[in-house]
Amino acid sequence: MNVAIAIGVFVTLVVGLVGWTIQRAVARRARTASSNADIIQQLIHQGVDADVARAQVAQTEAARKAAARAAGTKLAAVGLVLFLAGVTITSSTFALAQPGGYYYVTGGLFVFGLIALARGLSRVLIGR
Repeated sequence: MNVAIAIGVFVTLVVGLVGWTIQRAVARRARTASSNADIIQQLIHQGVDADVARAQVAQTEAARKAAARAAGTKLAAVGLVLFLAGVTITSSTFALAQPGGYYYVTGGLFVFGLIALARGLSRVLIGR
């Protein structure tokens, strides 16, 4: 009974290690190859089964897109906060200003907030 458990644990570790090794190879090749088809062909050339190569490339691509979308969401949130801070500061100083007095227009917060918001949303939508 203990031998069967040990063999099961060993097989699970080996299969996990092989999958992890292939996934690292896919990620490394993704930085240098021109397309997913090139990566698949390189893996097949190295002896990886074609179905396993396609699955690993698809999994790595999905993980890359998910990470890009998460980063895009954060960037969009920062952009929105900057833009809203600009609106708040400008409208507050305008409301507190005396007639004919001075108030602050935070154009930098508007511009950089909108740029960050647009870049973040494009990353969320495109996944790059």
